[in-house]
Amino acid sequence: MYNKVTFLDDEPEREWRLEYDSGTNIYKPTPWVRYENSGKWKTVTFYISDIYLRNEQKANMDFRIYNGGEYDVTVNFVRIIKAD
Repeated sequence: MYNKVTFLDDEPEREWRLEYDSGTNIYKPTPWVRYENSGKWKTVTFYISDIYLRNEQKANMDFRIYNGGEYDVTVNFVRIIKAD
């Protein structure tokens, strides 16, 4: 599956990542996405071959956007695209 996240790149020196349920790790991390402070909307694509959609994360979620909890991540759109 492909997971696309559109976020506002409005911070200097910060980062976030996607954490998803892989079936063996309910918070498996993707690589970090670093802000460039461009002030523009950017879309990041993650290819996730082992996502397991079973609502095991907190609040019955399958994935989350994680930044350590110190600040907000402004997200406009999240898409999951099934790959054949």
